[in-house]
Amino acid sequence: MRILITNDDGINADGIRILAEELRKVANVTIVAPDGERSAAGHGVTFFSPLRINRVSGDESGQTYSCSGTPADCVIVGIYHVMREAPPDLVVTGINRGPNLGDDFHYSGTISAAAEGALAGIQSIAVSNGVTKDFKVPCYRNTAKLAAGLAEMLLENPIPKRTMLNLNVPTDEIKGVRVTHLGFSNFKYEIIQRRDGLNLDYFWVSRSFDYRNEKYEGCDRQALDEGYASITPLNLDLTPESSGVDFFKGRDVEKIMERIRN
Repeated sequence: MRILITNDDGINADGIRILAEELRKVANVTIVAPDGERSAAGHGVTFFSPLRINRVSGDESGQTYSCSGTPADCVIVGIYHVMREAPPDLVVTGINRGPNLGDDFHYSGTISAAAEGALAGIQSIAVSNGVTKDFKVPCYRNTAKLAAGLAEMLLENPIPKRTMLNLNVPTDEIKGVRVTHLGFSNFKYEIIQRRDGLNLDYFWVSRSFDYRNEKYEGCDRQALDEGYASITPLNLDLTPESSGVDFFKGRDVEKIMERIRN
């Protein structure tokens, strides 16, 4: 079995190194990761500038590469170039420094890279680790072991196409594992304006968020708050029957065309 790993914290992050160590116990591992920090890169793909791909020296497996692009670029490069002769059976992204919960789905390079794998028809897992208040990660090892166990499960019992799993692991003792739904994050943004040494304005984007809302019960955030690892299945079909499609049932959609006809 073959696993492709990437992340959004960069090729030198501790999380990806420890994740690879544990995954090598269950499969052959190839790493293609950004050459630097790409957090919150989302699902950006590079079309209008060249990518640089370099084999990382000092890796005994010889299967570690850095890429100048985004996390999604790394998955594309891994599947269609580095592993083109023997494509991966599984894509695993992380371990992210900090959780990816709720509406982080729309921003996270870690989740987006896993989504790129799922779009290619390959089973994918995004893996993230909780942090303490001083933003220290106490133990990547436990998170990596859980990810390896989940990977082994998927290699034996595949999930449906165009589905991925989002694994988040708490900072402290892990009480167990829960299968959860995606929560809401309720982001609030603040634009901080300052002046530099040339007396020119510059800006920082800052955000705060509140996970405790109408979707808290049974969601990913609640699991972590209560000391459990969270596994959230994510479907790449963004128009399930339970969402916007139902809104239009029984409505005369042709009325929309009247604005064009008139």
